[in-house]
Amino acid sequence: MQQLAKPGKTLLGSDSHTCANGCMGMLAIGAGGIDVAMAMAGEPYYIKMPKVLGVKLTGKLLDWVSAKDVILEMLRRYDVKGGVGKIIEYYGPGVKELSAMDRHVIANMGGQN
Repeated sequence: MQQLAKPGKTLLGSDSHTCANGCMGMLAIGAGGIDVAMAMAGEPYYIKMPKVLGVKLTGKLLDWVSAKDVILEMLRRYDVKGGVGKIIEYYGPGVKELSAMDRHVIANMGGQN
């Protein structure tokens, strides 16, 4: 996240953890190796317009609650395939209460479908 993430930008990567860069306010998409290689060679990468699932976070995590609990609750509610074809955007005053590593955990685990 320290070397690749750039807020407001888009990242296409072939690693399963590419989506973790979304923690820095960017759109980070994982794709197949050939797709990424073609994009690096200058070919366009096409995707269907994804639906946006907005998740409003309010308040602050309690002492015994971690960022992993947030994503585990999302998985409980939406299942492991709930994010397929979607962009999950976390917003609201609760986001400001999360550390960069908390955001990293949520973004990383949320894209491992």
